[in-house]
Amino acid sequence: MDCVRLDDNGIAAEIFPGRSKSDLVFHPDLMARIVEVESNSVALGDRFDGARFVKPLSPAPSPEIPADVFLARLSDAEYLAVLKAAETRLAAGDATLMRWLDGMRIKGSLDLSGRLAVEAEAALVALDVLSAGRAEAVFAPAS
Repeated sequence: MDCVRLDDNGIAAEIFPGRSKSDLVFHPDLMARIVEVESNSVALGDRFDGARFVKPLSPAPSPEIPADVFLARLSDAEYLAVLKAAETRLAAGDATLMRWLDGMRIKGSLDLSGRLAVEAEAALVALDVLSAGRAEAVFAPAS
């Protein structure tokens, strides 16, 4: 038997292993937020739905990745093609790719769901720098 203290949102905030509720001495308000469970059946962060504990959902992959991780996804030839395309488009009056590269360099990371990344991915495919499938792989969220 373990006891689990719930926070205000019903999340397991503290676990008292090997203890029953009668073993604990706390203020009555705190005792109202303590639940008895089978030993080792609950982890910190689990949510109590009023009847049972539920494991938290796995977070979605972050759309933000470090710039060096993103750039490592490109082969040398692809990286050179990206740089050349950015310079060519900039000379033609389109700063989309160069703004994207500069932003990634300055910030040190890339928001893969951000407007500039989405536009850059589309531009790299349209310019035949990357195939649609390759661009999808390169711009995939980190897992």
